[in-house]
Amino acid sequence: MGGRAGTRSRGPARGDATVKARVAAAATKSMRAKTVNDFGKVAVLMGGRAGTRSRGPARGDATVKARVAAAATKSMRAKTVNDFGKVAVLMGGRAGTRSRGPARGDATVKARVAAAATKSTRAKPVNDFGKVAVLMGGRSAEREISLMSGKNVLEALVRQGIDAHAFDPAKRDLAKLKTDGYDRAFLILHGRYGEDGTVQGALETMAIPYTGSGVMASALCMDKLRTKLVWMASGIPTPRHLVLTEKSDWGDVAKELGLPLIVKPAHEGSSIGLTKVASIEKIEPAYELAAKCDSLVIAEEFISGRELTAAFLDDRALPLIHIQAPQGNYDYQNKYFTDVVKYHCPCGVPPETEREIQETVMRATRALGCEGWGRIDLMLHDDGRYYLLEMNTAPGMTGHSLVPMAARAAGIEFEALVKKILELAHVG
Repeated sequence: MGGRAGTRSRGPARGDATVKARVAAAATKSMRAKTVNDFGKVAVLMGGRAGTRSRGPARGDATVKARVAAAATKSMRAKTVNDFGKVAVLMGGRAGTRSRGPARGDATVKARVAAAATKSTRAKPVNDFGKVAVLMGGRSAEREISLMSGKNVLEALVRQGIDAHAFDPAKRDLAKLKTDGYDRAFLILHGRYGEDGTVQGALETMAIPYTGSGVMASALCMDKLRTKLVWMASGIPTPRHLVLTEKSDWGDVAKELGLPLIVKPAHEGSSIGLTKVASIEKIEPAYELAAKCDSLVIAEEFISGRELTAAFLDDRALPLIHIQAPQGNYDYQNKYFTDVVKYHCPCGVPPETEREIQETVMRATRALGCEGWGRIDLMLHDDGRYYLLEMNTAPGMTGHSLVPMAARAAGIEFEALVKKILELAHVG
């Protein structure tokens, strides 16, 4: 009896209370959300703090309705002056309005608040950074380089008496940064899961100051396509490009961008997955190689000329470096594991051209919202025009790396460089 049709109400004759109760119990047992083994244990969230709190059970169930009303009343009642319970006065915080304290005249409380604010926000000297985590390694394709960079940074910090420790997010949960009492984080993770805003977001949540750019800028700069779009919108010169897919017409790509051209994944660094293509038939294999690294692949116009790099520290552009690689092949191997690449600093370009490029680099940095430190790679064409290629928000710090070279040319030795970067650590 019962079933699912509209005649479900046909039950036993009235008066047979026992049978009627059994039928009701059976119907309830059959129709309840019985997917207990599918959904698991389910919580019905009700009440809350919104204005619709009064929505309770259906009319008629007086007992349940009364209980809900009583609970709501208990939770929301207008408490009397002596019935606020235990109250926390939240003051100070991390915002720029931290100095707002008690009313004038309460000298004792005011002094304590000022002392607490000073202790929390003061610019700490070199030996007072607290416990510092050097985040290195990670899970990206650039893990090996990050470990090399991190080792150099860690040793430089320790030599200066800073309480610095290696921290590899591939081996330890980021939550340990909080539970283990770290006060700052020096980010030297390269590539995804470290240079792309993910770790920055976790550190923001934990309120642990970290080096380099923030969440938005880090994520944006990791995406070479969207970096270029921001630069184009800001009037900053960057090579022409096309987004490639498996359905792209390789002949049209070559016609649009010319040959040779560059094919690369949009979210990798250190030239991983990058190919310089000299013929139409080589475009597809180059695309397939890049697509193994990333779902977003771009082709870019090749700019002949001098390969330059421009680092910045805080709001200052450092001297440019001219990179001379054999046959222009500045690939992963030559970047980090050979000595065949030549670096020139001074870069050999006219001083007025260098100043103009440095000004453009800082403008490009601000357009992306970058801060702290970083490095932009660019090409200087033989006709004097230059084109920005990409931004690195956590550049390498190996023996072959470019930021330390540029800093040294500006009179900043490696230890002073890492100390300055750590001083610029921030939240928000």
